[in-house]
Amino acid sequence: MQYSLYPLALPQIPSDFVVYNLQINSQVLAKNKIGDSPRKHHYVFFSRKIAPQMVVFHLAGYFGNGSYGFHQKTLEKTLPEQIIEMTRRRQIPSALHVFVDGMTAWGGSQFINSELFGAHSDHLQEEVVPLVQEVFTVPAKHKWVLMGASSGGYGALHHVSVPKSRFHAAVAISPDSDFTTSLLPELYKASPQLREFKTVGDVQKAVQSGEFTKRKNFFDTINTLAMTGCYSTLKNSTLQFPLNLQTGELVPSLWKKWLEKDPVVFLQKRARNLKGKKIYLDVGIYDDFYLYFGARKIRQTLQKQKVRTVYNEFPGTHSGLHERKLKALTWLKNI
Repeated sequence: MQYSLYPLALPQIPSDFVVYNLQINSQVLAKNKIGDSPRKHHYVFFSRKIAPQMVVFHLAGYFGNGSYGFHQKTLEKTLPEQIIEMTRRRQIPSALHVFVDGMTAWGGSQFINSELFGAHSDHLQEEVVPLVQEVFTVPAKHKWVLMGASSGGYGALHHVSVPKSRFHAAVAISPDSDFTTSLLPELYKASPQLREFKTVGDVQKAVQSGEFTKRKNFFDTINTLAMTGCYSTLKNSTLQFPLNLQTGELVPSLWKKWLEKDPVVFLQKRARNLKGKKIYLDVGIYDDFYLYFGARKIRQTLQKQKVRTVYNEFPGTHSGLHERKLKALTWLKNI
């Protein structure tokens, strides 16, 4: 595995903070089947003056990416700018913040291993984490934390609970979960469009042509295609939907495999890996994808496993989750 480290000069980042591009030529992502480059750009961001006390990995939601958080906005402060202010005021612990690159040509990876998109889980755990530890000389006493919303929240729950995880805690805001109530309705909604795409090549052609984004219900379509890429295996380059797109009936064998990757299910099986860890769960009571059902079930599971959990429900939807991250950041003082 080859890597390079480049300092970045960004206008919104003041001189008392620094941003590096940790560029990794991943070995495990080179095997993906959609032709994505295995080169990943992880932005590492921290204070020069206040010594970091922990490491925080930021996992973006679907269609987002780590580096996007550093794009300047009009009349709005970015997450890094707000982290700077909160760090200076000692409202949050000073930390080494790692904004993870989990992007794929189909919009995201869920930060897990998949036949189609490559081994994104292995990339984070086996390549990014050891490099951050080595390159930035992280002291052994430092706590490692995951933070994400939506797909990023899903990734946080996955990575904090895998065997031999380096992470001590996770913040999961409106995490993808309870696929029966959240993801299955999306499959039904997108089923007329999904019938056009039988193979990986069909999707690749549409994506690469540039016309895909002009379609009606574009996001619903690409989202369900991407989730199929994450949760299903391939059969001779044919996409394996867990739904009969003609009759609407579930394909039991495929749907069972999807459910195995649902946090509601896998967290029950990973109790041993969660021993001594802390979880922060946050979800809107009007979430557009009904993710409050999954969050409540996850809370029950964690309580049974005696995992130290902070749980919040707020009067919001699946939008505007940026503000929820700021609230969650203050929790890091308690881990």
